[in-house]
Amino acid sequence: MVVSPGDPRDNLENFIKIGEGSTGIVCIASEKSTGRQVAVKKMDLHKQQRRELLFNEVVIMRDYHHPNIVEMFDSFLVGDELWVVMEFLEGGALTDIVTHSRMDEEQIATVCKQCLKALAFLHSQGVIHRDIKSDSILLANDGRVKLSDFGFCAQVSNDLPNRKSLVGTPYWMAPEVISRLPYGPEVKI
Repeated sequence: MVVSPGDPRDNLENFIKIGEGSTGIVCIASEKSTGRQVAVKKMDLHKQQRRELLFNEVVIMRDYHHPNIVEMFDSFLVGDELWVVMEFLEGGALTDIVTHSRMDEEQIATVCKQCLKALAFLHSQGVIHRDIKSDSILLANDGRVKLSDFGFCAQVSNDLPNRKSLVGTPYWMAPEVISRLPYGPEVKI
């Protein structure tokens, strides 16, 4: 099952909007039982042209666990919205960091290394991300780096080693993707 039964508001409170993207909004909330802060991605199903991508994101986060992949705690249908409850990374998106400050070489190397670990893991499982960008890279205050935004992920296998779909964020796409040439995991490296 992709979503859990019930209403997450029974265990979550103090919702504060912290971001907005193409699929919906992201809030932080507190778990009533523990006080732990979590991120809640709320996606309006009626506003999505390709709803299967939203559920694809949930399945990837549910099925693939790695220290450099954002951990999903649960998912729910709340009215016409898909809510994904996941760990909150207080450092925010890499986009915010590079917009407001300059990273030194060691910091850049740390971010790259941790992203590559996440990608290597996904690729070892036959999963390609297809939408790597600074908005999809989240940071914790302790230096941990995690990959997020798995809606455009796809499976590759020996039977289907390449894809030709034109998906992703245009400014961040590999030339093979834009040209609609066959591609595999290498387009993200």
